[in-house]
Amino acid sequence: MSSDLLHDFIRTTQECGIQTRIIECRIPVDFTMIHSQTNTLESSDDIKFLQEYETLSAMGHDLIAQAMHFASKEKSTSLILVLELLVDLQQRLSKIESHILQEKNILLPLEVQGVLYGLGHGVLCVKESAFIKGRFYYARFCLPNFSQRVIGVFACAIAENILQIVRIHSHNTQAIDSFIVSMEMEQLRQRQLQQRIKNDD
Repeated sequence: MSSDLLHDFIRTTQECGIQTRIIECRIPVDFTMIHSQTNTLESSDDIKFLQEYETLSAMGHDLIAQAMHFASKEKSTSLILVLELLVDLQQRLSKIESHILQEKNILLPLEVQGVLYGLGHGVLCVKESAFIKGRFYYARFCLPNFSQRVIGVFACAIAENILQIVRIHSHNTQAIDSFIVSMEMEQLRQRQLQQRIKNDD
């Protein structure tokens, strides 16, 4: 993705009064426009999306993932190692859970398959003009570091290519925030490495 596109995402969110960092990414996302005209989801036609949203939340709400959110503040390397092993075990179990989901066809078919090219605290960004400004959408995606956790969100289009999340469970907010921070740290390490290589030359 070009830096121009990332800057466009940031400029558009700022113009809408949203101050957030946005990272570059390529995360598959499925979404569909819903009937509700507000974030209260007043349309009975949207109940099926709300039911899936709650089901996914219950499956993704595990104490181990929450513990990992705070692991970066922990100084004990042995405790961090134990947490990492537990997360690995949890993800293996989640793979089995994911297969069960697919076999039982719990996931609803959504109208559009796309790619998130930008992810911020509370915003989802795509490259193409995929949304109608002011309309509400149900979106579903997996974070690369929690590849078996399917996250469902309700969001409002603030631009033709940007959704602002209006309903998300708190543990999924923590997962997204942690992912953004880890990506920012990785990008910083890459820049520092490139600078050292350049200096050595």
